[in-house]
Amino acid sequence: MGGLKKKSDKRIKKEEYWVKLCKLTDTYKKALLVDVDNVSSQQLNQIRLKLRPINAKMIMGKNVCFLNRLILNRLL
Repeated sequence: MGGLKKKSDKRIKKEEYWVKLCKLTDTYKKALLVDVDNVSSQQLNQIRLKLRPINAKMIMGKNVCFLNRLILNRLL
């Protein structure tokens, strides 16, 4: 008995992330990609707080996903 497989929670999160990334790249014309190593969660929260007044967004994710979307959107 075949049928449709139920999507895993991981797959659902990836799809939600992709939709969010698509909306952001459609809204904003510029992007700043930053590699984050050895940064504490407190430091990241401070950065997020400083970005809010200028209506900037910070999202974390895989480089491949970012690059695929930027190439599709011809930003790169």
